[in-house]
Amino acid sequence: MKSTQVLFGRLRRLPLTTKQARKGYYKSNGAGVLGHWDIADQRVFRVDYDKVRTFVCPVTQVQSTELTPFVARNIPKNILSDDGKTWSLPKKLTPQEYLRLWKERGDHQLGDSGVGGSY
Repeated sequence: MKSTQVLFGRLRRLPLTTKQARKGYYKSNGAGVLGHWDIADQRVFRVDYDKVRTFVCPVTQVQSTELTPFVARNIPKNILSDDGKTWSLPKKLTPQEYLRLWKERGDHQLGDSGVGGSY
């Protein structure tokens, strides 16, 4: 018995890696199948919702965050003109026009951290 055969025996007990396998081997992330094909109609895939991953959002952390929306909530979609008529903002704004509106009506706090800069 050779020493390499003993070492290969230990290697076979380890999980197979992409370096040891041939061209068609794909390791994947271990997700598995989320359902099964219907027996009566082979074209229909039935999802088993017990196997589907569910992500729960931490509501308390989202509500108490310091992040603000990119567009301020108090920027109106329609603007009331001097004669009492409402009109919408133009579809295309220049970057300078948008920053002017954002500075005038934004609910943001620019600190001394240098974030935001001078425009």
